[in-house]
Amino acid sequence: MTKREIVDTALRGAGKARVCGDSMEPIMPYLLSDIMSQIYYKDIAGLRHKHRMKEMDKNWRKRYAIFIRPVFSLFKEEDKCELTDLMDSVYDNLSNEITMLRAKIMEALSGIDDFERKKVVSSLLLCHIFAQYAECSYNRCYYTVKSTSFGIIEEPASNKDLCYLRDHSYNMAMQYIKETPGDELVIRHPNMDGLFAVVAKKIYQWLKDN
Repeated sequence: MTKREIVDTALRGAGKARVCGDSMEPIMPYLLSDIMSQIYYKDIAGLRHKHRMKEMDKNWRKRYAIFIRPVFSLFKEEDKCELTDLMDSVYDNLSNEITMLRAKIMEALSGIDDFERKKVVSSLLLCHIFAQYAECSYNRCYYTVKSTSFGIIEEPASNKDLCYLRDHSYNMAMQYIKETPGDELVIRHPNMDGLFAVVAKKIYQWLKDN
């Protein structure tokens, strides 16, 4: 499949269509959300959750499936790897920045001494961050049309699944701290604006190169 065919097939599965242009940007929210899911399924989903965290984990996985499953729905089985290859390409492109983000987050969690406990919290906060990147990308790509007394207007669309995953990932981080034994959370506030800007720049560069 060509890249245009991959994008158009994914969009049709999600109930959307390309209006103009020929870039990969329309599926960028889905490619970025995969970074979040890779982190989650590697570091969070395999844990032996208890109490409220067990239910929250189930809800996270269910909601992500609702978001991503339609994108794959129209691909033939042998063609799905075409889309997953693009997802892996975006992840690999940002791998150094993901590592730096994790390091900054772990540095900020100065009140948690246990490394494994700190890693789980940092992974959930990374999910929180990349859900926001995906949501910002969604806002840039998709619009809702409204009829007003002044005529037809277009407004940036929001995705309820990404908003849910953004908030739920943060809430899971706080719940995990609450349920696991250890030191109380103390959060420093390092300036991460420059690093966030670097990630955004790398995303745009990937789009330009692909």
